[in-house]
Amino acid sequence: MSAETHEPCHPIDAERDSLFLVGDVFTEFAAHSGVLTVSQLAGQIRKGEFPGCTGAARVALGQGVSEFDVQFVRDTLARHGLSDLVVIDDQLLRHRAGREIVHKHRVENVLISLPRPTDPGTFESDLLIDSGNEMMSDHLTGQHVQGMLVMEAERQMFIAVAEQHYLAPTAVGDSYFVIDAFDTRYRNFLFPLPAVVRCTVLSRRSPHHTRTTFSCELAVLQSGSETAVTEVRFTAFDARVSHAKEHRAAERSLQGTAAFRVAKGEASPV
Repeated sequence: MSAETHEPCHPIDAERDSLFLVGDVFTEFAAHSGVLTVSQLAGQIRKGEFPGCTGAARVALGQGVSEFDVQFVRDTLARHGLSDLVVIDDQLLRHRAGREIVHKHRVENVLISLPRPTDPGTFESDLLIDSGNEMMSDHLTGQHVQGMLVMEAERQMFIAVAEQHYLAPTAVGDSYFVIDAFDTRYRNFLFPLPAVVRCTVLSRRSPHHTRTTFSCELAVLQSGSETAVTEVRFTAFDARVSHAKEHRAAERSLQGTAAFRVAKGEASPV
């Protein structure tokens, strides 16, 4: 079908006509009007059902969509001569935080964009859930995002904020983070739509040059409302000092566990 035969698009209404693209793992959520999974959108394009208009339709990214998914949809559009009819806003995916500042090895396990200052001591990141994330592989209940994934996004957030904005440049990528307290309160379901992770640094102190202790409040917000709030205290140690302390603690734990098993009659003394 040529562009001349397409009917004009109606302007997208923010409440009724916005189209959100989510990962295939969120198929149950995609039962709602205005939401399509990657596979559903590609299927509609192949059938010539989407879109049928001269103006470009805009697609916003929800959660569970990767750069590979976006390219897959764009390739499908191109094969059917529809590239000029759909605009996928994937800018957020291009600002995903680096693996080194959230302490993850694989990019699909990074859940946030680079933190950006909003007020003194306050930072925000976009929530960027990839369907290939390690916590998505074998747990999905209902239509909402699981609570443990929310906690992991908050954990990545305070590490990234500390790494980017508070630790000395020589300590970045060479610090070891230990959580002292992590208190989370869930207030609303988080759905696979755009969301923001906010971190407010309440206090920090460096009692010794090898460590800095932080107290922060974190929140995950969707449509301006808090879905979860967490109070966290953690310490960033010099990696060499922390590794030595951890090694000694592991030795004590091993010895204690062996002695406990002997006392319980579960093992014979060596």
